[in-house]
Amino acid sequence: MESEIRKHLSDMEESFIGLVIVDPERFHEAGMELVKHLAKERNLPGIYIAGNQGYESLTRHFEKNKIDTKALTFIDCVTEKPAEEKADSLNPVLVGSPEQLTDLEIALEKALKRHADKNHFVLLDSITTFLVYHDEKTLQKFVHGMSSMIRAHQKSRAIFMAINQEEAKNLFSAMAQYCDKTIRI
Repeated sequence: MESEIRKHLSDMEESFIGLVIVDPERFHEAGMELVKHLAKERNLPGIYIAGNQGYESLTRHFEKNKIDTKALTFIDCVTEKPAEEKADSLNPVLVGSPEQLTDLEIALEKALKRHADKNHFVLLDSITTFLVYHDEKTLQKFVHGMSSMIRAHQKSRAIFMAINQEEAKNLFSAMAQYCDKTIRI
């Protein structure tokens, strides 16, 4: 899978948005390989938007794979916010739930501003998780807004990961118009 990802992303330019649609049984491996490629091979700092696993679980997996998590900003949509959480917490930023799209957009905008002066990546894991909480039309608007926000930061390379599901086909078609490339793994 590593060479497959490298091949698909070899032409990824400084300003890029890709949709990566992955079969369910390969999803976690693909996510790890994407982060390895972007963080280790391309040596890019990144913003990781976690919709499937919480920050603590992800950092353990990344560190086991020798990925420097200090170079990553995590926006965690899984772990619930403690009542006493500081509003200015930088890492992880706890959104609390994939239901909180406005909070996620605000967290992403702040993270993009912190990375604005250097090349970086944004990885959303996984847009299909958000289908549990939102209808397709809402997600299409959300992805369009995120794409516009990311494109405004010209040094952003973004990957929207999605689990290949029949019920998400229309969403994938709509998302493709906001992306430079659609990759099926």
